[in-house]
Amino acid sequence: MIAMDLRYDVNPHDFGGLFLSPRFQDHDNKYLVLLTPNYSNGLGYQQYVGGSLNGPGGGGKFTYKVGTWYSTKIAIVGQEMKVKVWEKGKPEPALWNSTTTFSGVNRGGLLIQLTSLKDGERASIDNLRVLGYEAGATTDVSGDYTAPVATALVTGNRSQENPDLYHSDVRVELAAQDDGTGVADIEYRLGDGEFTTYTEPLLFTGNGDYTLSYRATDRAGNAGEVQTFHFVVDLQPGELIFEDDFEDYAPGSFTDLEKKGYTAINKDAMEIAGDDAGQLLKLKGIGQDVRLLKYADWENTVMTFDYKYQNQLGGLEGLYPSNYFQSLGPDSMYAYPMLPGWGRSPAPAECKRKRKQHHGNQQRGLSASKRCLVHGKDADLIRPHGL
Repeated sequence: MIAMDLRYDVNPHDFGGLFLSPRFQDHDNKYLVLLTPNYSNGLGYQQYVGGSLNGPGGGGKFTYKVGTWYSTKIAIVGQEMKVKVWEKGKPEPALWNSTTTFSGVNRGGLLIQLTSLKDGERASIDNLRVLGYEAGATTDVSGDYTAPVATALVTGNRSQENPDLYHSDVRVELAAQDDGTGVADIEYRLGDGEFTTYTEPLLFTGNGDYTLSYRATDRAGNAGEVQTFHFVVDLQPGELIFEDDFEDYAPGSFTDLEKKGYTAINKDAMEIAGDDAGQLLKLKGIGQDVRLLKYADWENTVMTFDYKYQNQLGGLEGLYPSNYFQSLGPDSMYAYPMLPGWGRSPAPAECKRKRKQHHGNQQRGLSASKRCLVHGKDADLIRPHGL
């Protein structure tokens, strides 16, 4: 059995490529495997007996990329040859890409041949070994010529007016279905970049214009059609309509609510404090809801703010921000709980995040609530603003 790594440094033309033989007597008597990127579906066979080219026919299918290293194993047992090719560094596939049966040459040595039809075509090989054959993963996949179908699930706050526009982070989850030998690999690329192996959902968190392409390959080497879609992420649409960085207040108890038109519940639990970045609003846990509210008549708003928890929180403790606020009734306010200790292990006591939400044409205002059920747990609400 031959085992080696190979790479095409230049894309060979026509039937150019590597011709490998694990059973070579001379040029008139040899069995060949053709690893040819642009011929015979990427994997074919030739047989020379007594100087005549005949049989055995058949072949597999494999797609190569210039500059990428691949590993191959070519086993011959009696008159049967088995071939597998896969991208180097990835797990070796359990299945052979192809098998075929030769006849006429019973013994022989090794041949590695680069067939080139134009000057400048180059290939590289490494880690060449000749091994004894070990039975095991010998399933024939040469009959699978059907490529897998890849799909993309896109989630985010999608614009009703423009289906390509998202006003939030965008998450893309890729999947593929293959009815033959099974999916071996899913790849994606951004714009005109190189294809990269997909391992986990993709998250787009910054404003930008994105073009995402993806494809899937099955265990027989069949590459599916490349799917492409375009989308735009715009996290902060519209003009700035409200902002407060808490720099205009005197340090200490937060008493000057009229400056920005606020209303407060349990305002004694609010304090203007400072840190290295400037002043901020500190909300103190008192065992009751601490609320900062601003009644307004805004439409289609996005609210952003930074925050930091100073203590570990559990259960329903945390911030409940809302920019869809009319009153404290359950039918007039949507809140977006940020609860580090709810449903999973508590998050670190110190963190920073931004929350952004969009809504339809409804009357709304701003509400920031610190819900604490245990005394002495505080949160800093740092520089919120609405867009």
